[in-house]
Amino acid sequence: MDASRFTAVAVVVAVVAPLLALVTAIAIGPSAAFQGSIALSALVTLVFAGHNLQVVRTTGSTSFGSGAVAALLGVWLAFAPVIYDAGFLSTAVTQFAGLLTATFSGQAALSIVGRALGDASAREVPAGEASAELVEQFEDE
Repeated sequence: MDASRFTAVAVVVAVVAPLLALVTAIAIGPSAAFQGSIALSALVTLVFAGHNLQVVRTTGSTSFGSGAVAALLGVWLAFAPVIYDAGFLSTAVTQFAGLLTATFSGQAALSIVGRALGDASAREVPAGEASAELVEQFEDE
């Protein structure tokens, strides 16, 4: 199943945004603690966002796990400047990068859930009866 154009762009944005946070932390970070925290967080975020991009390129679908972890790390990138009491520009840019990462990674992760629920709701199963697919899935486990 191929990812929608929006989901594909969301995955790319989720890779570019932590790069923005990383460059901001290194270039204009107000303290060593801010620089270290944001830089390391952005690198870890890049690992998961990059994995999600690689999965989309190879399979045409997103990775729920990688997208969800990148989204959580994006929340941290948005929240961290407040903790470190960074200056205006570094706070604004890092929060923007964090929000981009969180929202677009979250959307990419949840697109899998939406497809699964959309596919399941398209098949009508009488109340009280499990579909043959579902029965087979549980019997295999």
